[in-house]
Amino acid sequence: MIKTTGEFQAVFGAIMQNAIEEVIEKAFDALKSEVESVVYDKGGSDWYERSNTFLDQWYTETTNAKGRVRGAMIKNNTSLMANDPSDFVHGSNVAPQWRDFRSKLTEAIFNGYQVFNSGYHVEARNAWSSFEEKVNEEKIGAWFKAAMRRQGVTIG
Repeated sequence: MIKTTGEFQAVFGAIMQNAIEEVIEKAFDALKSEVESVVYDKGGSDWYERSNTFLDQWYTETTNAKGRVRGAMIKNNTSLMANDPSDFVHGSNVAPQWRDFRSKLTEAIFNGYQVFNSGYHVEARNAWSSFEEKVNEEKIGAWFKAAMRRQGVTIG
């Protein structure tokens, strides 16, 4: 039997954290699916071989804080992608400023880009916008309610 506010927060907080972690994993899977569909399935290039490490920059982070603050995020860190400028993987040894292009890669892929004054244009492949359209507040709320039900708690 729960007798204090602290005991309630400990029990209910753990239930909420489990539900939050379930929801963030569903959202992360949806993001990976959008990157596969919007970025990778749009066809490759005839002038370079894809490293397929664009997805490596994304990860989830949960906060399991004491008290009332709990949450989760999808984050990105471009340094987690491969970089081999000698083989033109997200960089180049042609010029010092091009050795590591990873920090600009997400913007280039999502917004499209012109290739070095060649007249060759790569169309935008914005997986994040597509992800946000599909995984909206309403869907996250429904996932959270379902996750809480699996924890034995019914919400509205």
